[in-house]
Amino acid sequence: FELVDASFAGAPVPWIRVPGTVRPDSGVFWHYAMSLPDRELQLRAYSATNFWLPGQSTRSRLFLLSMLLAVFQVTLYVVSVAGRERAIAHTIEQRTEQLAEGQRKLEAAMDISNLVDWELDLDAGYFVFDDRNLRFLRTDALREGGYRMAVADWVSTFVHTDDAPHLLTEFARAREADYEAPEQGLELRLLCRDGTQLHVLARYTLERNCNGRVTRILGTSQDISARKAVEMALRQSEEYNRSIVESSQDCIAMLDLDGRLLDMTPYGCERMGIADLTAA
Repeated sequence: FELVDASFAGAPVPWIRVPGTVRPDSGVFWHYAMSLPDRELQLRAYSATNFWLPGQSTRSRLFLLSMLLAVFQVTLYVVSVAGRERAIAHTIEQRTEQLAEGQRKLEAAMDISNLVDWELDLDAGYFVFDDRNLRFLRTDALREGGYRMAVADWVSTFVHTDDAPHLLTEFARAREADYEAPEQGLELRLLCRDGTQLHVLARYTLERNCNGRVTRILGTSQDISARKAVEMALRQSEEYNRSIVESSQDCIAMLDLDGRLLDMTPYGCERMGIADLTAA
């Protein structure tokens, strides 16, 4: 037999050519072609029934036919496997693109929300960062010596001294079997490498092993500095306005719709002889 090459999707596929004479009235070759969706397939074979080999027995002809059929079946199997692999590769490519698009949308949402994620490995005693988290703290992996830092070092470096004890207490309590992360999260102040201070809201969840022991804490930190600035400005405005009212030499009172006294300036209380507004 002589091997010849056919092609499937650019890859060579071997076929067998059977040498011999061809009967004049039978045609020379039998050409086999197949078209499958999204695939390129062209196979050439030679029909055993078209070959006339002088002096060849029926048994030999059947053997040649069986050989051709076997090669044909093997080639179809190769084509089928290659087609499945191609379909799987296409599916993987689609899923990869979808994951990348989802990651881009997630990063955009986190940027809009001023949000970063972090991980605390309790067994190893390390905080685990990524580049986004380090940028949040106005630093980078080169300056911090990598993407991990001991918990004590992280707290002493980046957490305000007034907030550090409470945070360390929460992390220590996380190892207790009945501990649950606070739903409202924790508010604390972070000290960035450039000297700025961030008010953040930290929310986290606990990851337990098969024995129910907490091994990791996975959390997010949201920059709420703008909100805290507004709250402080409002509080200062209220204190300022109250100081003006309380220092006024006028009798200013606040009544409800039923005429009950709710509040009055100190000067008014003094002039009206009211010692306790709750009893008025």
